[in-house]
Amino acid sequence: MDDMSDDFAKEVRELYSEAEEADRENYDEAVTDLKFEGFDQWDERVRNYRESLNPPLPCLTINTVQQYTSLVVGDWLTNETAITVLPREDGDVNIAQVRSELIRSIELQSKASRIYASCLGQSAGCGISNFRVNIEDAYEDAFVRDIFIRDIPNPLAVLWDPLAFDATARDATFCFVGDKIKTTDYKKLYPKAALPSLIQREAGSSWSDGKTVTLPEYWKMTEKVRTIGMTATGKTVDLTDVPKKKWPQLAIDPDTNQPIINDKAKCKYAVRVMTNGMEQLDDPYEVKVHRLPIIRVLGREVWSEGKRVRFGLTRCLRDSQRMRNYIRSIRAELLAKFPRANFMGPASAFEGISSDFGDVLKWNDGAGPVQQITTQNLGALLNEESIYAQDMMDTTGIHEASRGMPSNEASGIAIQARQQEGDIATQIYHHHMTQAQQEAGEVINAYVPIVFDTARTIRTVGPDLSAKMVRVNDPNDPDSVDIGLGRYDVTVATGPRYQTMRQRTAQMLMELSRADPQLMQIAGDKIIKAIDAPEADEIAERIKRTIPPNILGDDADQGKDPEELAQQQQKAAEAQQVQQMGLQLEMQAKEADTRLKVAQAEKAEAEAAKSKIEAMQLMGGQSDPSVDAEQQRTAIMGFDAVTRRIAALEKGNAPGTPPLLAQHLAPVIANAVGQALAKHLGFAPVELGLPDVSQLPQDIPPEQDQAA
Repeated sequence: MDDMSDDFAKEVRELYSEAEEADRENYDEAVTDLKFEGFDQWDERVRNYRESLNPPLPCLTINTVQQYTSLVVGDWLTNETAITVLPREDGDVNIAQVRSELIRSIELQSKASRIYASCLGQSAGCGISNFRVNIEDAYEDAFVRDIFIRDIPNPLAVLWDPLAFDATARDATFCFVGDKIKTTDYKKLYPKAALPSLIQREAGSSWSDGKTVTLPEYWKMTEKVRTIGMTATGKTVDLTDVPKKKWPQLAIDPDTNQPIINDKAKCKYAVRVMTNGMEQLDDPYEVKVHRLPIIRVLGREVWSEGKRVRFGLTRCLRDSQRMRNYIRSIRAELLAKFPRANFMGPASAFEGISSDFGDVLKWNDGAGPVQQITTQNLGALLNEESIYAQDMMDTTGIHEASRGMPSNEASGIAIQARQQEGDIATQIYHHHMTQAQQEAGEVINAYVPIVFDTARTIRTVGPDLSAKMVRVNDPNDPDSVDIGLGRYDVTVATGPRYQTMRQRTAQMLMELSRADPQLMQIAGDKIIKAIDAPEADEIAERIKRTIPPNILGDDADQGKDPEELAQQQQKAAEAQQVQQMGLQLEMQAKEADTRLKVAQAEKAEAEAAKSKIEAMQLMGGQSDPSVDAEQQRTAIMGFDAVTRRIAALEKGNAPGTPPLLAQHLAPVIANAVGQALAKHLGFAPVELGLPDVSQLPQDIPPEQDQAA
């Protein structure tokens, strides 16, 4: 190996040995915890002794540990933890929402809920678990990459930086991810690599024991000085490997028309390489991210004499569980030795009796045998077992009520309080799982500009699991989202799952409808639709058709055929137009009535003046001095003006009268005028030149009648 290979091998072996030694005690205890959960709960020396006797004594395993760890996972599964992206000072709310829904889509595609549940169960069991965030080719397409959340099945497969104090190992500078593989598999995978015997001699037994080879991924954080530019839209681009003549095309200030460049920007990178402790087995892979993309999930951790002690629920249950197994085995042993005789007595008591008494214990005349095994012995063992069962509940804080078992609590409030006490006692495991999810969200958020850097269509998933297709990074699409623009933070919100919220909402609405039956008449469609039952949507649609449109509001048009909706909108517009025409005609009728009254007054005044003049002429042909020729002319002109106005109304030429209704409206108004003149002045309508109402047309065209 060359000097570079020697330096690399030395670095790898030193860091591996440092991490292994720092975590050895926790590692050994975690191995015991995992074996304990896997039903290997007996001390090896005790088991060997009991099984070596003749006949062998029973070694029963009544595994109740799984109940406690499963309860932690079950409580967590009843709620939903949603990763949410929040915009920072230069972020965009819409882009943040797209990123949030993209992360939910990544979780769905990666089957992340299974990974989270597995990690939580392992951390509650042995005190630690891990998972990772990968960038992989999508659908075997080398030109399209996607982000995936991947499980690390073995919780002890990761050796962490001893100086990583964060629960999620956010501050770790290196780690090793891998496990031991058989030497035959190693030779098939890397036929040109160092032989296992050489690895064992040079690197030590930690790397090869002759049968297996340790083959980890070596991850480390590095810092590089890069040249970063900012585009006119505020997006940052790495210009380190871009020729300077192209910088103005990528990074430019629109105000000064000068490039915005930072040639001393320090950027963090995570670098990965496969190794066997002797050499690099592949080319280094690096990605720009603020932390290692391996996420640690802790159980409980305390410091004792400068050392970290990591544990889970299983560590707290081991001693009590072992004693319960031992007591159960002793009880089985005693029951096997318990006398099976149905009858006991002296031998003489059974003489001359031919009946079959089954198992009989006989003794010679005299004192009988003393029974060593009694029900009192078994009762004492049963009482002792209950003490250890109580110890298991006390050490974990999970009591019968939390496990759905009957206990001393009688009232519902007391049972709920004890259940809540158990939830609080195990809340630390949920909290660490939530922290790990938040870290995974931050890694995904950092990967988004790297993976989704070209124009493409992505799937996003909403809180109700509804999918949308979103176009990103497409300058030719006005609806496209520049998903790499801005900076964002990641948070986690925990609450009931969407399905659980639907069930609770349906139950609450049904209770409200029972309290107020009129609610079904107003919101019956919403209540039925919230129920998860067959044909619920169809029933809700039928109920919706019975609710008045003024109550439905905007919901009245939802779910209708577009053509039918267009026809209804057209009819509604026509009805509104007819209504407006009706109001307009009503106003015009009022104006016509006003004009009629004015005409009547002028007619009366002109008629009075004319009558007075005629009367004076009949009396002597002399005019009244008070009535001169000018007044006579004014009276005659006023009479003529009234006549012309009435005639104009008859012909439909009055200002503001719609031509469509003029031929029918004018005769009606003229008839009304004639009736008024006939009543007050004694003139017949025909004498005033007005049409007779009996001569008016009786049939009006339907379309005009409808408009009227």
